[in-house]
Amino acid sequence: MSGFETWEMMPKSQDDTSLISDAIDQAISDHNDDVDAHLGTDQALQSHRAAEIIDHLAESVVNDKLAPLARRYVAIVDPTSVSDFDTIAGAVDHALAKGGGDIFIKRGKHYISSDLLINPTISISGEGIEETRVIITDATTAGINIVREIPHLPTSIGTVTSTSGSDILTFTTPLTGDTSVHIGRAIRHSDSGGHVPKRITEVISTTQVRVTPAVTTGGVLGGCSIGDGGELTTDSNELKLYGNLTVSDTNVTLGSQLLTNGIGTGFTVVDIIDDQTILLSDTYTDDTEFNGINFVYSGLERAQFTDFTLENQTSAYGIYCESAVYSGDLEETSIDVLRMSFVGGGTYVAVAGPRTTVRDSRFESNTSNSLELNSGGLVENCIFRSLASGARALLGGNGCRVVRCRFEIGSGSSHNWLSDTSAAMNLEGNTFIGLNNLTIQSYPDDATFRSAYIAGNVFNFSSTRRLTISGTNVVFMGNFIEGATSTILLNSSSTDCVVVGNHSAPGITNSGTGNQVSLNTT
Repeated sequence: MSGFETWEMMPKSQDDTSLISDAIDQAISDHNDDVDAHLGTDQALQSHRAAEIIDHLAESVVNDKLAPLARRYVAIVDPTSVSDFDTIAGAVDHALAKGGGDIFIKRGKHYISSDLLINPTISISGEGIEETRVIITDATTAGINIVREIPHLPTSIGTVTSTSGSDILTFTTPLTGDTSVHIGRAIRHSDSGGHVPKRITEVISTTQVRVTPAVTTGGVLGGCSIGDGGELTTDSNELKLYGNLTVSDTNVTLGSQLLTNGIGTGFTVVDIIDDQTILLSDTYTDDTEFNGINFVYSGLERAQFTDFTLENQTSAYGIYCESAVYSGDLEETSIDVLRMSFVGGGTYVAVAGPRTTVRDSRFESNTSNSLELNSGGLVENCIFRSLASGARALLGGNGCRVVRCRFEIGSGSSHNWLSDTSAAMNLEGNTFIGLNNLTIQSYPDDATFRSAYIAGNVFNFSSTRRLTISGTNVVFMGNFIEGATSTILLNSSSTDCVVVGNHSAPGITNSGTGNQVSLNTT
């Protein structure tokens, strides 16, 4: 039988000598290239597209194939996947370009080796503290840095001279560095024309430039500054950046607000057209130029960090939120931390904004403050464990609440668990083990958070240490104090404090005025 041809090797017909197999291959190729194949009524692709439920294999559709509004995460970090991001930095860059969103970090070790800038619209979560580990390796970095703004403010240059009607400005000394002159930068001065910036159109020399519009008042012009900026034209919502300033320089993303020294606040970024053109939410009613520009997020946005371990191998901050430089009345940014583990020591979280929350998390504490929070913060259901003597857990602002937390000894003694004894904090249901001397006091100059409320805590002191109550209207009730060799002292600065229902092995000494001390046991 080997001498006979199989049928697919035979010619199609007497008139067509091409092989049957070639014809079949061509037909399959034509079918694959047909964009309308199987799209007829009741045919496979049409039925697939029209089906109420599309039955793909479980977990077979990757994140970037979903419509943006259907995605749970704007980016996923998974070095083992061809469809996700290899690094946290890559995922953050993508999220910034999309105006923010949630980033999910898959299990495994992930490294931060340079300053990672995010804005408050980005949140980061992992698969759990035992699964996802983020490691900070560079001592020069601030870890995850939450940036509300990168201001491009003008630099003061003192005075310049000009003649009324002239378009030439003369500097007393050459401008260099941050005050260098080049075409496109703008100079603002105390001209009677309402501080209208003059844009440089020509650099004549290191001490002389040509500008537009011309000067309306001659002589010595004081209060001058130079900087990059932009312009808005009448009834337009397109912001044009000029000078050397680009979108890449400004930290602008969708949803941020424009702040300038020319038009104030209230303009939100809705689109980025190109590297020097930004679309704003509202039109401006008049032509304007400005030589200082900044994009900022309001205090309403809150970055969240959940379900991963952050290991700090350096002395840098872990998660850091810097103070705003040029934000007017906008509130500083706050964050939420939930189910996190922080190991290695150092300051893990430092936030400038009020009302940051930290819940259900663990901290390894050394002589740096594990947490640095501003007023009104909340720390709840957390565990702090010392790595060395003198461990510091919390530097808290007025009105910070610490609720149902445990501060325990892993190593050393005489721990400064509460680092800022000048703040009026509220402590409820906590256990402090191995305390150094502790002073609890009010802060009467703060109209919002002026008194301290201390209730239901266990204070265990290292030997020869004591607890002192100072200030006005401190409420200290239902606490258990042990280990101290000196009495609880209400010092001479304590006034109108309430110390009721506590158990103190060493006793209580009242050296203040107007204090109510009753129903305590020893």
